[in-house]
Amino acid sequence: MKPIIGISTEEIPYLRGLKSFMNHGYGDAICKAGGSPVLLQIVHDNPEEHAENVARSLDGLVISGGMCYIDPQFYGEGMSPDMSHLYPPRDYWERALIKAFMKAGKPVIGVCRGMQQINILLGGSLHGNVLKDIPGAHNHWGGDTQMHFPAHNIDIDKDSHLHQISGKEVCAVNSFHYQAINKVGNDLKVTARSSLDGVIEAIEHTDSNVYLHGYQFHPEMMVDNEPLCMDIFKALVNKSAEVASR
Repeated sequence: MKPIIGISTEEIPYLRGLKSFMNHGYGDAICKAGGSPVLLQIVHDNPEEHAENVARSLDGLVISGGMCYIDPQFYGEGMSPDMSHLYPPRDYWERALIKAFMKAGKPVIGVCRGMQQINILLGGSLHGNVLKDIPGAHNHWGGDTQMHFPAHNIDIDKDSHLHQISGKEVCAVNSFHYQAINKVGNDLKVTARSSLDGVIEAIEHTDSNVYLHGYQFHPEMMVDNEPLCMDIFKALVNKSAEVASR
């Protein structure tokens, strides 16, 4: 039986209420890696209770990227003119999901905004605007570029899960983010940085027994073009299958 991987979603109002959605890249990547995807709509009431139930039922979790900024209240800062849209219900739900899956000992990866969510949950903070806050930073927002095109290289720590699964020390990745990790969260370590300017591109838990990984780039959109990106999803699916078999 294939492991079932949950994917967090976006939510917007429309004529008949609220609509949940997420781009196909995540589910497609999970399927190609040998798993089965399921979308997790945002739960507004009692998210902690529902997150624990979901964690008991599924085998792994992807905290996806998205269009809204993470509410800065979660890392002790106020609103910035650069923050165009917040959606706290998503933050509460994703934080509950991460906690529940970690408690259950099940694998979690965060992509782009999802990596930032992991970092904040563990006590880290963000740069509100990469271009303004980090001198020399560039090539981090791809605009209308198709997401399978690389934007810059990353340098990968040899002592990391990312290096272990890919064998790579340098890799070309895409880039679609305005914010980036500032202070690294507790029990997390940096495993990759942009070759251009040192912006943090990947993190993982310092305890190798805790499968908690984050990627600032979007590997789900490059699985057909870059082997490392497929390696990320194969590793997630394999770990999920391992946990499910216990």
